[in-house]
Amino acid sequence: MVEILVEKLLTYAELKLALSTEDVKYYRNVLLNKFGLKKPYKGVINVSEIHSMNNPQMLIDELCELIKTKGLPPHLSFTDPEAVIVDILGMMTPIPSVVNYRFAKLLKKDSNRAIKYLYDLSIANNYIQQAKIDANIRWTAPLDVNYFEMTINLAKPEKDNKEVAKLLTEKPEDKYPSCPLCLENVGFGGNETTPPRQNLRAVPLMLDKEIWYLQYSPFVYYKDHIIVISEEHNPMTITPRIFSKLVAFVDLFPNLFIGSNSDIPIVGGSILNHEHFQGGAKVMPMFKAKDRYVLRHKNERKIKISILEWDSNVIKLESTSKRRLLEKAAEITANWLNYTNEELGIIPFTGETRHAAVTPIVVKEKRKYIMYIILRNNRTDDKYPTGIFHAHPEYHNIKKEGIGLIEQMGTFILPARLKSEFGLMEELYKKGVSGAEMISDHPTITKHAQFIKELMLSKIKPVEFETYAKNYMTEVCQNILRNTACFKADAAGQAAFIKFLQL
Repeated sequence: MVEILVEKLLTYAELKLALSTEDVKYYRNVLLNKFGLKKPYKGVINVSEIHSMNNPQMLIDELCELIKTKGLPPHLSFTDPEAVIVDILGMMTPIPSVVNYRFAKLLKKDSNRAIKYLYDLSIANNYIQQAKIDANIRWTAPLDVNYFEMTINLAKPEKDNKEVAKLLTEKPEDKYPSCPLCLENVGFGGNETTPPRQNLRAVPLMLDKEIWYLQYSPFVYYKDHIIVISEEHNPMTITPRIFSKLVAFVDLFPNLFIGSNSDIPIVGGSILNHEHFQGGAKVMPMFKAKDRYVLRHKNERKIKISILEWDSNVIKLESTSKRRLLEKAAEITANWLNYTNEELGIIPFTGETRHAAVTPIVVKEKRKYIMYIILRNNRTDDKYPTGIFHAHPEYHNIKKEGIGLIEQMGTFILPARLKSEFGLMEELYKKGVSGAEMISDHPTITKHAQFIKELMLSKIKPVEFETYAKNYMTEVCQNILRNTACFKADAAGQAAFIKFLQL
């Protein structure tokens, strides 16, 4: 009965959202009105059950059941229980000014406690939908030298690079909120294009004399996956100013890494029209990669410069001197933005259109600053209309989205469709259906024709399908990362890479 659910929601808010006992009567009446109830439930509820909840999924499930069994008052037309819960939990979450105050107070004492406070709050009010995230398919994939972390993400929709590029030309005044990252989303009730965000809280930070805001990613790809957003709605830019912001962030949060996607389509992230960073507490696979080459130069005693043993082109800078690190990062970036090597297909501009970009990531280890600079180029041609240094067409069955900083660091986020597509192929393989029939009779898996042909030739046992499929996806992702390398791993490519570093 819905009256019991109301009491459970109130108890949950007291235990998990710091709802004051003084405010319970007020919110009880608000919820009674919302659900069209005349009076509250007077019985006893199981408080220990609610205390043991790690997230509100059980309450969402109860509301789903009430909707399905028509247990709500007949005049109510709730069809989306998650939207109702977002509204209710957002309403009972502390208002932004209170969250900001508590976060700032904790930050003065311990940045880890401040981050944990915001994380716990975002889980409790279902901004981070932990139950959905737990359903993601994950595995660690060892490679010859390094390793990848692989995730089939069941919550995040697959994006098209052309649609991402279009957003750059949209005028922010054309819609509200201006984009999915703008602070206008805090408390927003949602519409046909933007999900409800009543439960979103974003806390202000001062980064190098500019106000930015920190929030959690609702999809949480890794531990403490945070997003740091500029207060102003301006397009992404990668300049010395941004490098300074990244370094300022790790001074505030020395246990987190922070990075920015590139600022141009194809090699950037899924949102290019609003400056933002992504970070977290995760030790990414790229961070464990060893040096392939170390630059030896008598004038570079205050900084170590190396090329990583990695599938894409990563330059690693290490220094206890913040000033020297920032100077060198700016110098390398300026060189790359104007670097041409036609033999390798590296062309920085076509007319006024820029193709060259970098993806910077910063980590702090005690007094030492580390910056990773990943060299990117988004040029296209007739052979590769979606990007010469992007995932090539033969790999689009697995991933065709932009290869952003998360994938560049060795954590691949794959689209949800792969679960059903590979699930169907496994089912058909176990039934003994031929490869030709799979391809001709099932349109959703036609894109995987090459995999199906290889599968049939492998003659693996049906019980080995899952391992075989995961190995295939990992191999594809490694090839995609190699596609993004402007300097290939062959002798000519590596010689040119070293020569570039010596400029």
